[in-house]
Amino acid sequence: MSRIAEALPPPARSACRSITFDRGSEFVEAWRSLPMPARICDPHSPWQKGGIEKANGRVRRRLPPDSLVEDRSSTRLSAIVTRMNETPRKCLGWQTPAEAFSSKLAAIRRSDYNELQPSRTSA
Repeated sequence: MSRIAEALPPPARSACRSITFDRGSEFVEAWRSLPMPARICDPHSPWQKGGIEKANGRVRRRLPPDSLVEDRSSTRLSAIVTRMNETPRKCLGWQTPAEAFSSKLAAIRRSDYNELQPSRTSA
């Protein structure tokens, strides 16, 4: 599980506030070694990790059916990640995830935490 933290570049590590896992047995002990708070989703509650479910679906579309991610080269997986991070998203105002993350990271570096907060509209 330390590979998760190692995969993040140092600026990204400092930007991570927490990580959420599903209830898979592979995460039972591993989450304790992470340098950030970890949360475990409630049973049968996929909406608690909707973003990752969508991302997993996007990754699976780029892999042959019935293939295991573990059987793919790191080069191939990196290419998939790059493509996903360079695809504009409506939920990000048509920014790419890389652009949105860079913007938030710049706000952290400026210590402008107000920019990090989601905008809220009053009802």
